[in-house]
Amino acid sequence: MGLCPGLEILGTDPTIVDLLSYPSVCVSQFYAVVLAGLFIIIASILYFSDEERIPKSDFISAMGVASIATIALGLAGTLVGFIEQTIFIEILVPGIILVVIWFFKK
Repeated sequence: MGLCPGLEILGTDPTIVDLLSYPSVCVSQFYAVVLAGLFIIIASILYFSDEERIPKSDFISAMGVASIATIALGLAGTLVGFIEQTIFIEILVPGIILVVIWFFKK
């Protein structure tokens, strides 16, 4: 693994998009891992909160809702410009598959 460039690549007057794009310079999959972690956290919270209320909760439903939230966050990051489109597609495709499974399961 090579050395990552320092913060001097941002220039003298960096914008917020430049600062948010910096972690992707060394590790291109940085935001994919962050969004996957958020997906797991959201899905777990939804599942275990449903498990307390409903005796037979459904993990596919929790994953479908978490997918919608993750796709929305990825889309916002792509529109702002700090998440690359290839990373967004890597989040979008499994998210859509989970949402479709969730819809057809009902």
